[in-house]
Amino acid sequence: MGISTSGASRNVLNALVAARSRGLRTIGLTGGRPGPISDHCDIVLAVPAAETARVQEVHLVTYHAICAALEQRLLARSRE
Repeated sequence: MGISTSGASRNVLNALVAARSRGLRTIGLTGGRPGPISDHCDIVLAVPAAETARVQEVHLVTYHAICAALEQRLLARSRE
């Protein structure tokens, strides 16, 4: 998962390229204009806002929700 408000952070872009080269699926969290990292993501979650603070607030809620869903799924599997 790459998180970049601008969608253009070079270190995030490099990480997504490396992940894809290893056959991993990638998700990008960006602002309203996904930028170049979107070309390296299987899924792009673009926050429809221009202000950095608003985008980051939505990113925070989004990745916490993703983590909670993954935890529930992993716990359900461990109980089977």
